[in-house]
Amino acid sequence: MRSKMIGFLALAIVFLMGCSLLSPAKVAEVAQQIAPTAAALATQAESHVATAAPAATAQPPAETTASAPSGEIHGPMDEADLHSFRSTITVTLESKLVDPSPVTIYQVEITKAQKPQPVTHLVVKSGLPLKPETEIYETKGGFYSRDPESGQWITLQGEGFGDTVSGAADLILSPQAVLAMAFSKGKPVTYQGKPALQYHWEASTPQALQQAGLSDNLLPSTRGLGDARFEPQKVTVDAITLRNGLVVKQVMRAEGQLTRNGQTAPAVVTWQMTLTDLNADLNLPLPQDLQTQTSATNAPLPLPENAKLSMAMGGAGVYTVPNTTVDDLLAFWRDKGLTVVSKMGDAQGGMFVVVKKADGTQVKVLLGIEGQDVVVTFTP
Repeated sequence: MRSKMIGFLALAIVFLMGCSLLSPAKVAEVAQQIAPTAAALATQAESHVATAAPAATAQPPAETTASAPSGEIHGPMDEADLHSFRSTITVTLESKLVDPSPVTIYQVEITKAQKPQPVTHLVVKSGLPLKPETEIYETKGGFYSRDPESGQWITLQGEGFGDTVSGAADLILSPQAVLAMAFSKGKPVTYQGKPALQYHWEASTPQALQQAGLSDNLLPSTRGLGDARFEPQKVTVDAITLRNGLVVKQVMRAEGQLTRNGQTAPAVVTWQMTLTDLNADLNLPLPQDLQTQTSATNAPLPLPENAKLSMAMGGAGVYTVPNTTVDDLLAFWRDKGLTVVSKMGDAQGGMFVVVKKADGTQVKVLLGIEGQDVVVTFTP
């Protein structure tokens, strides 16, 4: 799921930078061609998102006793009856080699709500100091990613773009929690009024850390840390699951030595996840600037009422006008008092049109046919 989400992020950027003038069918064709590249990017991003995740196949030390909840260990997106939640994942670093200390160097916030429509919101911040990296909204019919530099939204709408952000929630279920549950007996507790099990595991010898896959650098890859490395010497993992195996809280605290800018000093790295507001009545409307951008009334030229935004990035936008023809659309613009200054090409292969508005400004448009629909692409 994580790789799927990150892969779609890569595809979204490529779509809008390289394919904004193509029809949805052509975009799908290009997606198939670049899928291997996206998969490679996803694999690379995996280490950035979960650098501290130990190998899931790690075996417990001989002296421990394994136990597990009644159901399989799983994250919130695999919980059929979980319709809304909030999750926060943070990584903090404490050492005299960073200022201030302790400092948060990585943060992921995920919210899933059902009002005013089913939506999942993801925000990622990282670096020293902490800065926004990614913000995404996902609804049933759309995928929206904000450019952290310009603040503009990259938009993909329509069927086939669902279930991308939801995979990010699998970050909540990391192998640290699996370790804690596999290496210790659960203690009955209550979490937000629900019966739960609490687990604890720790290791403080090189052999035990290596066996658990925790002997390597446990720092996420973030800006501002340079070539810093953290070598763990003692790791403590605490996790809480509901009785059915849903992971609702986990904390991994690692003590060791931090090397940065040629200096080495003691340090503590803490990874923490909390899952709250389970099935709460959450309300999460899309931001106003996003609602404005995705409205067909915000297009550079007037469009019929049934027009829908398919993709947008910066000043470029792709709209689909169902059940119409290019001639009908040109007539629609003339009826609105606009002037078609020039036409080049044909509707089947792509028609480049320049339209003059009443104030004298000219708008460049690429028109194409997709089945019974006209695809309208506005270029900056």
